Amino acid sequence: MVPLGVDLERFSPENRERHGSQVRRELNIPEGAFVMLFVGASWLRKKLHLVINSLAVMKNAHIYLVIVGQGSMAELGPYLRDDIDWDKVRFVPPAECIERYYAVGDVLVLPSSYETFSRVSYEAAASGLPVLATKLPGIEDLIEDGVNGFFLQPDAQHIATKVACLFSNPQLRKQMGVRAREKAMRGSSDPVMKLRNSAPVNASSSLKTPL
Repeated sequence: MVPLGVDLERFSPENRERHGSQVRRELNIPEGAFVMLFVGASWLRKKLHLVINSLAVMKNAHIYLVIVGQGSMAELGPYLRDDIDWDKVRFVPPAECIERYYAVGDVLVLPSSYETFSRVSYEAAASGLPVLATKLPGIEDLIEDGVNGFFLQPDAQHIATKVACLFSNPQLRKQMGVRAREKAMRGSSDPVMKLRNSAPVNASSSLKTPL
């Protein structure tokens, strides 16, 4: 397995100042709202329904969900609760300037059942976001549970509990974001980037279809 590095200039906490307010206006999200971010395709495999259902569990008017990527709502339909506040959900098509959306997020939430390297987890961490994800190869090398994110169980209640913890504790959220960035920096040294960039890349892992 090739170690995963990211472009630390492109994916940076400084993007929050550059793009955060503008993206919030584009998505009609209040400036002070808390944003859960999900990035990816293959929504059923990545268990997006659990993230959406966690909104219904929390019932918090100040928490929004931004979904960046392409997938099938028809597949998710049978797994979704009936009491979801869809006014708090924003759908964004696959984006080349994905760094703009990390700038609006407060946490990345990814309860996926399968990942390869989980590029988006590393991009989010480099952008200064705590990463909440299932313990899978690649992700387990990034997350230090309770330090720069949380490992998730595939359960909407569990996701809601972890998100609510960070919503109610801005200082912890900030500390986790700083440590996530530091961990991403350690994995994105020049030799690592060269090794990754020399490896074969599947066309399906382009920025337009984030994994």
